[in-house]
Amino acid sequence: MSSLCRFVGYYFYDPTEQKIFVLKNAVFLVKSFLSDNQRDEVLIEESSCEPPHDSTASFEPTVHTDGVPILHRSTRESRVPERYGFVWLTSQLDNDPKTYGEAMSDIDSDKWLEAMKSKIDSMGSNEVWTLVDPPKGVRLVGCKWVYKRKLGANGEVTAFKARLVAKGYTQRPRVDFEETYSPVAMAKSIRILLAIAAWSIYGLKQASQSWKTRFDEVIRGYDFVKNDYDPCVYKKISESSVVYLVLYIDDILLIGNDVKMLRDIKSWLSTQFSMKDMGEASYILGIKIYRDRSKRMLGLTQSSYIEKVLKRFRMEHSKRGALPMRHGIKLSKKQSPKTMRNLKGCRTSPMPRL
Repeated sequence: MSSLCRFVGYYFYDPTEQKIFVLKNAVFLVKSFLSDNQRDEVLIEESSCEPPHDSTASFEPTVHTDGVPILHRSTRESRVPERYGFVWLTSQLDNDPKTYGEAMSDIDSDKWLEAMKSKIDSMGSNEVWTLVDPPKGVRLVGCKWVYKRKLGANGEVTAFKARLVAKGYTQRPRVDFEETYSPVAMAKSIRILLAIAAWSIYGLKQASQSWKTRFDEVIRGYDFVKNDYDPCVYKKISESSVVYLVLYIDDILLIGNDVKMLRDIKSWLSTQFSMKDMGEASYILGIKIYRDRSKRMLGLTQSSYIEKVLKRFRMEHSKRGALPMRHGIKLSKKQSPKTMRNLKGCRTSPMPRL
């Protein structure tokens, strides 16, 4: 017995039974002149027209009793691929408000209001802007609030930060701005100076508002010399006393071998900027600083950041290792970069610098 069906792409359609299925063997009527409503039809075994009733999602052919192999149709449920699942998960775990409305509906809305008021007062006292009437025909640059919970060395919330920022993406080059570069201290500069500070380290400050250009002018007036390699590192020498100053946006790290000189610099900075003394440096830029003065040892750790990353990807209960690499791995000079291109890659990639 046979049945006349139509071949549609990779499937066969039985117009009598009005069913679509997949077959392994079929005879195509390539030499027959069919009518328009019969074009692309093929002759197949009638017993093969019955779709299989097996509910398993398999495409392996099964042999029928008459010897004609047929294929089962898949009953697997089609789903949209989760190509951006990690991106969505990361956005969901970031619980800082994105808008003013979210901040006001947040459980810490009173703290966000206090942070915004503090920022407005600080910007007013530092004369960040001058209130004027907008010129006619000029497109104004809007602004928005950016909210951030500042975390301590152990991941606890230590402060609520609110920043009023301009929507810089609406600015036009050579119309609304000329220079945009504002350097920040390099991570390796901080590590080098902390290594020097194994002898003595004191003082971590946070400025509420500080423009790099103004800070540079003020700090040079106190006999600080800017580093040629890192424009956010300054040094002051007085006889045998040496003090290093590192600026990272509005965080200031002071390192020196003379406690009295450090205190004098802190007092002078307080007269120039509105600042908050954070005491002895123990946490900066997500890096926890710990030291043993008896052994003249200073160490850095980012354990809280690692815990945060593990929670972000739901791996906080995964098996831990003593080292971030395979146990027993042997390193040699043969693994060093051999070309200038590889060497440049090591300089720009963050992993080789850890």
